Amino acid sequence: FTSIIRDEEGRKFSKSLNNSPDPLDVIHTYGADALRFTIIYLAPIGQDIRYSNQKCEIGRNFATKIWNAARFRNRYGFSARANDNLEDIKTSNLRSDDQWILARCNELISQVTQALNNFYFHEATHTIYDFFWNEFCSWYLESCKSVFDEAESEVPCSMRVFDAVFSSFLRILHPFMPFVTEEVFHQLGFAEEDDSIMCATWPKEWTTADLERLGATEEQKQLVIHKFELIRGIRNIRTSYQIPPSTPIHTIVQPSDQKHTQFLHSEIDSIKTLTNATDVQVQDEQNSLTGPKATAVTSIGTAYVPLEGLIDIAAEKERLKTQEEKILSRIEKSETKLQNENFLQRAPAEVVEKERQNLQDQQDKLNRVREHLAALE
Repeated sequence: FTSIIRDEEGRKFSKSLNNSPDPLDVIHTYGADALRFTIIYLAPIGQDIRYSNQKCEIGRNFATKIWNAARFRNRYGFSARANDNLEDIKTSNLRSDDQWILARCNELISQVTQALNNFYFHEATHTIYDFFWNEFCSWYLESCKSVFDEAESEVPCSMRVFDAVFSSFLRILHPFMPFVTEEVFHQLGFAEEDDSIMCATWPKEWTTADLERLGATEEQKQLVIHKFELIRGIRNIRTSYQIPPSTPIHTIVQPSDQKHTQFLHSEIDSIKTLTNATDVQVQDEQNSLTGPKATAVTSIGTAYVPLEGLIDIAAEKERLKTQEEKILSRIEKSETKLQNENFLQRAPAEVVEKERQNLQDQQDKLNRVREHLAALE
């Protein structure tokens, strides 16, 4: 069930072609775990893979991400130990982000265990990578920073959850990256000095009753996912209007329905932290904000960010109008080409389709630019 590893040109490794990398050189440059993880990550069942040493940066960067997460946790000492048994934790002491990551960790354990039982190693590595990079680090770890910084003598429940999830992740990753997981497992105090992660039990899924007791239900998970969508929308406003991440903003959120109102009221601090907002107001009634404002429409509600004082309105209008003129010019050229019968008849089908897609992309850009211009009025 292993693929043939070829070079980037699709040729088999051969001494005569001088295209065979020495594994020891690769390990010296990138690390054994990086090579091991990258090969599995790149190798779907039944398909050959095209390999280059540079692709081992996938595994090396992943290992670096794990080290950075461990360093973040180590700043707060060993107040909490890895313990899958969270029976003493009350639901009222958990944040929605804690409940979300517990639900996602439970799904991770289930999916990776099933993939390994079926020898789907490639699928397992992608599941592990996406969970840790895009969910645990990008969202959960970021949400924990303010909670951990404010913790004094009492160990916050979020720290217990963080350790339980991190411990489960390391044990699941261990078959693929045995060295870094062993080291981090000890550095975080999850094992005694003379013990090994190899002797640790494989993580077990929490029961439905456990998840319900902790509030890590499917409904709660979806609410948090929608909250993250809202936060991404607010962050995109920063990007669209070139507002620096360090510049605080004021945000007004109008919930999409009554069901989301109470949840958003309870998430104000989280939204403030993850968007660097000085103030977040949840308003049930129709927004009456006047003046230039940016808008982000999401499943859970609509976010409004007043732009007065954040940007140079006149300069931003000028920039957008210039951009609008350039896009209109590109649209005109594309439409002329697609109306030319000679082009449609003589050009390969894929070239014509590419031009049609280009026209659609330019029209989408034009719509976004005009939306931004309207928001500045």
